[in-house]
Amino acid sequence: MPAPSAPLIRRVKVDPRRLDAELRAVASDAARSGARVLVELGAPWCEPCRALDAAFARESNRAVLAGWWLVEVDVDALPSGPVLGRAMHTVPALVRLGTSGRPAAWLQGSALPTDSAPGLDAALRRFLAA
Repeated sequence: MPAPSAPLIRRVKVDPRRLDAELRAVASDAARSGARVLVELGAPWCEPCRALDAAFARESNRAVLAGWWLVEVDVDALPSGPVLGRAMHTVPALVRLGTSGRPAAWLQGSALPTDSAPGLDAALRRFLAA
């Protein structure tokens, strides 16, 4: 029986009530390890979020996910108000953090084609390559 392969992406847990401070700490730790941080803002009831989770698990995305840490945030657990300085209207949303732990880029809405696995994978690759 072949040995199980390593996870495609390192998943990191944070306290959603202290999101900004926790993300700054995660970004600092990741930078020391030579990694970058991707935040997924989603919810358990969100069907497109499940499509995104499937993209994170696809072996074909292993190379693009190498060197990234994923922070999954349930938007229903967040305090009301803006999230990372922005009003949230749709989930899922992906946020690429800079080394300071502040958002460097967002990908959401129609730019995140969750109805097509090839389209979603291509969008993810473009977003993470930037």
